[in-house]
Amino acid sequence: MLIEKNQEIAGLLQSLAGREAQVLSLKARLADSDSLIASLRDENRRANETIQMLTGSWSWRITKPLRLFYDYLNEWMLQVLGKNDSLGKALLRACELLKLGESATSRVRSFLDKTALKSPQQVINTVISRPRSDQPLPSIPVPATGFEEEAPPYFPDVSDPQVSIIIPVHGQIEYTRRCLQALQRSMTRFTYEVIVVDDASPDDTHESLNAVPGLVLVSNETNKGFVLSCNRGAQEARGDLLVFLNNDTEVDRNWLEELVGTFQKVPDAGLVGSMLVYPDGRLQESGCIVWRDGSAWNYGRNDDPFKPDYNYLREADYCSGAAIAIPKKLFFEVGAFDERYVPAYAEDTDLAFKVREAGYKVYVQPMARVVHFEGVTSGTDTKAGVKAYQARNLLKFYEKWSGTLSSHHIPGMKLHLAADRGVSLRILVLDHCTPTPDRDAGSLIAFNMLRLLRAIPSKITFIPENNFHYVEPYTADLQRMGIEALYAPYVVSVEEHLKSHGHLYDAVLIFRVGVAEQHLDHVKRYCPRAKIIFHTQDLHFLREEREGRLLGSDSILAKAQQTKRSELDAMAKSDLVIVVSSAEEAILRQDYGVLNTLVLPLIMEPKPGSCGFTERSGIAFIGGFQHPPNIDAVHYFAENILPLIRAKIPEIRFFVVGSDPPDEIRSLQNDHIIVTGYVPDLGPLLDRMRLSVAPIRYGAGIKGKIGTALSYGVPTVATRVAVEGMGLLEGEEILVADDPETFAERVVELYTRSELWASLSKKGLDFVRRHYSFHRIREILKEAFSRLDLTIPEPPNGGQRFGVTEILASKRLDHDMPRLDEQLGLVYFRNQEEYSRWLENGPCKAREKYERRFASLKAHESTFVVSGQCYPCGRHSKFLVDRRYGAVQEEGVWIPNWRERLVCGSCGLNNRQRLVAALTMDWLSAVIGSDSCVYMMEQVTPLYAFFRERFPGVRVIGSEFLNPSLPGGRIVDGIRHEDAERLSFLDSSVDVILSNDVLEHVNEPMAVLAECARVLRPGGMLVLTIPFHEARATSVRRASVLNGEIKHHLEPQWHSNPISPEGSLVFTDFGWDVLEWMRGVGFDFAEAMLAWSPRYGHFGRSQFVFRAMLRPAVVGVS
Repeated sequence: MLIEKNQEIAGLLQSLAGREAQVLSLKARLADSDSLIASLRDENRRANETIQMLTGSWSWRITKPLRLFYDYLNEWMLQVLGKNDSLGKALLRACELLKLGESATSRVRSFLDKTALKSPQQVINTVISRPRSDQPLPSIPVPATGFEEEAPPYFPDVSDPQVSIIIPVHGQIEYTRRCLQALQRSMTRFTYEVIVVDDASPDDTHESLNAVPGLVLVSNETNKGFVLSCNRGAQEARGDLLVFLNNDTEVDRNWLEELVGTFQKVPDAGLVGSMLVYPDGRLQESGCIVWRDGSAWNYGRNDDPFKPDYNYLREADYCSGAAIAIPKKLFFEVGAFDERYVPAYAEDTDLAFKVREAGYKVYVQPMARVVHFEGVTSGTDTKAGVKAYQARNLLKFYEKWSGTLSSHHIPGMKLHLAADRGVSLRILVLDHCTPTPDRDAGSLIAFNMLRLLRAIPSKITFIPENNFHYVEPYTADLQRMGIEALYAPYVVSVEEHLKSHGHLYDAVLIFRVGVAEQHLDHVKRYCPRAKIIFHTQDLHFLREEREGRLLGSDSILAKAQQTKRSELDAMAKSDLVIVVSSAEEAILRQDYGVLNTLVLPLIMEPKPGSCGFTERSGIAFIGGFQHPPNIDAVHYFAENILPLIRAKIPEIRFFVVGSDPPDEIRSLQNDHIIVTGYVPDLGPLLDRMRLSVAPIRYGAGIKGKIGTALSYGVPTVATRVAVEGMGLLEGEEILVADDPETFAERVVELYTRSELWASLSKKGLDFVRRHYSFHRIREILKEAFSRLDLTIPEPPNGGQRFGVTEILASKRLDHDMPRLDEQLGLVYFRNQEEYSRWLENGPCKAREKYERRFASLKAHESTFVVSGQCYPCGRHSKFLVDRRYGAVQEEGVWIPNWRERLVCGSCGLNNRQRLVAALTMDWLSAVIGSDSCVYMMEQVTPLYAFFRERFPGVRVIGSEFLNPSLPGGRIVDGIRHEDAERLSFLDSSVDVILSNDVLEHVNEPMAVLAECARVLRPGGMLVLTIPFHEARATSVRRASVLNGEIKHHLEPQWHSNPISPEGSLVFTDFGWDVLEWMRGVGFDFAEAMLAWSPRYGHFGRSQFVFRAMLRPAVVGVS
C-alpha cells in the first residue's frame, strides 16, 4: 500500500510541476490578450468616430447620387469586361486597324485598365485589396522591452551551415531582438547561421548584437539601403541556401523547416516565399500577383489568413522580400538583387522574374508563416524617405519587364486565374474524410492519387465531405504539397460549393460508393463541363458478399446487393471508373458489362532494409483496425495458425501493427503476441522483422499490407483472397496458403530457410519496382486522361530542366535530420584533461556568461518558465524553473539547479531526464527491432512511463530495489525487484540499460557496472547519470557495508526515493575515474557528455550523462 501511495505522490509532484509551467504560460498569454483587446477597442472607437464624422458631413450627403451612379457604371463595365476580356482586346485591335495612332490607343488601354481597378463590390467579394498610397496600414504595436520568459538570443556555432539567414537592419533594436528570439524558438532539422547586416544604425544596434553568441555581425560604414545590404550579406554567407528576412518580423516555430523543406519536395522551385501576417492577425499576403501594367496585389491582403484560398503551396508571380529563400548559386547566377533598385523596392519582384526567366518557379509556402510589422524601418509614407523610391522603382521594373508583362492579366481581372498562374486543369476531389495514409490502406490509396494529380500542372481542390474537419497533421500535409483543402467554417456544404464553383472544374474525382451516392448527381448538375471519375477503392459489394458467405449472414448478403446497385449506378454515370486490381476489372467487364474501367494499382517505392536474415526475428501483421477484415484475420491467425507455428518455433513472436486496435485485439497481448497499435514509422520495425503475414479471409481490392511489406524487402505469406489481382507469382514473389496447416508450414519454411527468404525478399522488391513506381502509375493515368480529352502538358524538357537539389547537393539538405549533438549542443569528454581544456575555451565561458545574464533577468522571480522545444515529447513547451533542489545565491543573483529543474510542462521530465531520453531515443531509432529490450533501473517514474508509451514495440523492463531478501525478478504489487549488483537477466539479453541517479546508492558501483556489461548484447549501450563532481579526479567513498552493517566515512547524505519515505543513502561521490571503471569491467567505449541548448531547454554545467558501449558483433548477411 505504501509503495502505491509513493507512486501516486511521485506522479502528482511531476504533474504539479507541469501544471505550474502551464499556469505561468497562460498568465503571460492572458496579459498579452488583455493588452491586445484594449488596443483593438481603442482603435475601433477611433474608427467609428471617423466614420460618423464622415457620413454626417454635408459633402458626403450631397455627393450620394454621384457615388451611386459611379458604382453602377463601374460595376456594369466590370461585368461586361469580366465575362470575357476579348472585348477589351477587340477595342485595342480596332485602334490598330483604324490607325488612330499610339496616343489614342494608349488612352483606350488606360481606360480599360482603370475600369478594372475600381470595383468596390469585387474587393468586398474577394476580400483582397490592392495597396494604394492612401490606404491606411495596420497600426504597429511597439514591442515590449525585456525578454519576458524568453532566453536572450543565442545561436550555436555551426562550422558548415546548410542555410544562411540574412537580416538587414537599420536601427529598431527592439524589433531585431524579437526577430532573433523568434528564430531561436524555431524548430528545424536544417543547420543554419544568422547574419545580421547593420546598415549604419543610429541606435545601439551594433553594441547589442555584438554581444549575441554565435551571431555573424556585418557592418556598413554608411547607410547603403536594403538592396546593397542584402547583397553584402549573401557574399558573406556560407550556406547553400540563402534566406532573406526583415528584422521587423517574428517567424513561426516551423517557419524555416517549411520554407527550406519545400525545396526538397518541389524540385523545380527556385524561390520560395512565406505567408505574411499582420500583428493583429489579418493576412498581409500569401504570395503576390503582378498585373499587365506592372502593378501588384498582395494576395489576400487584410483577409482571414486561415481561409483555404490562401493556405496551399502554389506558384506566385513574386513573394515579398521580407521572408524568402533562394539557392545561393542561383541567386548569384541571376545577378543577385539588381542595384538599379537601390536603395529598396521592386528588387524582390525583379528577382522573382529573373528566377522564372532562368527556368525555375516561384512558390509561396503558406505553412511558413511570419508576423510582419510592415513599415517599421522604411515607414509608410510613399512621398517621403526610402518609401518614396517605391513609385519610381516600379517604373524601372515595368520598363525592364514590359515584354513579359504583356501576357499577364489586366489589373483586377480574372483573379482566380491570376492567383493560380500556370494551371491548365482544375480538378475537384471528393472523399469521405481527410486521408490518413499512415493509418489505413484506403487513405494511402487516396493520398497517392492526390500526389499523382498534383504531379501534373493542375489545381487540385479537396473536400472531406463527411465532416469538413481540419485534421492535423493530415490537412496540412495536403496543403504543403499544393492541394487546396476546403474545411469548416469556410465551406460546410458540398452542394453549395458546387453551385458557386462547379463551373470552374475540368474533372471531378469521387472516392467510394457512399460519397458517390450523396454527391454524384449534384456534380453532374453543377459541373457541366467536368469529366466524372469514380474511384471504387475496392468493390464494396464484392467484399460484403464474401463476408456474408463466410459468416453465413443473410443480412450482410442483402446489404451487399444494395451496395452493388449503388456502385453500378455510380459507374454508369461516370466517364471513367478506377479499380485497383485486374481481378476487379475482369469481374466488372465480364459480369456487369462495365467497360469504362482503368486499373490503377498501388504506388510504392522500394525501401530495402539494412538487416539480413540472421539479424531479423518475428512475424508482422500490418493493417488498420477500422477495417473489419483485419480484425477477423488477426483472430484467425492467433487462434488457428500461430499455435501450429509455435509448436515448431517456440520462441517466435507475432507483432500486430496498426492503428485503433479494439479491445478484442488488445486482449490477445501476451509474451508471444505483441499488439503495438499505431506505429508512425514502419521502417525501423520492418527492418527487424523476418516476414509478414496476410491471413485475410474476405475482402476486395489490393492489400496495402502486402505491398508495404514487399516494399521493405520483407517476404510475405498470404491467402489467395489477399493476393487476388496483384499479379504476384506464387512461390517466387510470395507464398500462398489458405488452410491453417499449410499456412503454418509456409511460415515455418520461410522463417527457417535463409536462401528462400533472400530470394523472396529480392524478387518482392523487384516486383514493387516494376509495377508500383510513381512514374509508371503516372503514365497510366496520363494515358487515361488523354482518352477523356483532359490534356496534360509535358513539363519543360521532360521534367529534367529543373534541379535545385543539384545546386544544394554539396551539403546535407537531403538528409532527414542533423546529428543529435548538433541539435542539443553536445560536447564529449573521455577524461578530465579534455574537460579542463574545454573549460578554458571561449564557448564554455560564453555559455556561463549567458546563463548568468539570463538568471539576473529573473532575479526577482522565485518561479518562472523558459520557452523551448522538448526533444523527447516533440512539442514546443514551457520549462519550469524554481529555487528547489539547491538553488544558490551568488552576488545577489539566484542560480537555479539547472540539472533538476527545467521541467517540461508536457511530459514532466526535467533537464537531466530529457537528455537521457533524447540519447536513448536517438540510439533506439537506429537499432529498434522485434526483440529489442530496454532495461531501466526505475519503474515508478515519469521516465519509465514515457518509454513504455513511446516504444510500444520494444520490451521496456523497469525495476526498483524493494527488499534485500527478495530474489531478483520477483514482482510485488506490479513492481519488479532487482538488485543492481546481482541482476537476474541472462547474459547478452538486453540492448540498452538506463541508470538514472542510481549508482551512487549502491555499495559496490563497480559490481553494478560489471553486471551491466554482462547482460548487454554486443553493440549494447549503458546510459548513466550520477551526481558528479567534475573537479575530482577520483571518486570518494561516503559509506560502505561491512559485515552487514553500514559504516559512514563522511557525514551521511540522503536522496529522495519514490518508493521509500526514508530516502536512499549516498555511498559514493563520483569523480572522473568512473570512466576508467567502465572500461575496466569490459566496456569498449566510455565517455561523459554535456548538453547546452537554449532552444531545447538545456542549461547548466552539472547535467553530465555518461555513455558506455560494447563493440558490435560482426554478423554475416545470409
